[in-house]
Amino acid sequence: MTLLVTYCCRDKVEDRGPMPARDRYLSPRIRMAEETAGRLGWEFAILSGLHGLLGPGDDLAWYDHLLTLEQVEQHAGRCAGQLADR
Repeated sequence: MTLLVTYCCRDKVEDRGPMPARDRYLSPRIRMAEETAGRLGWEFAILSGLHGLLGPGDDLAWYDHLLTLEQVEQHAGRCAGQLADR
């Protein structure tokens, strides 16, 4: 399996209810990355500083979180576990 991953963005739809990650984030880069993955037949994920790896259809409530240097090691372990689960 090949996985194309792009990072999340600060700009989000501010509706507090859950919505698919692809719709929550407002970056055109994320849409372009998902389209590219689809054309290539690859899986696609968004790397969130709070949630780790998200599928584009994963429900996501609004949040505001900037990953800090102190959180990186623990977050990397979480993401490694998410990759292993895939």
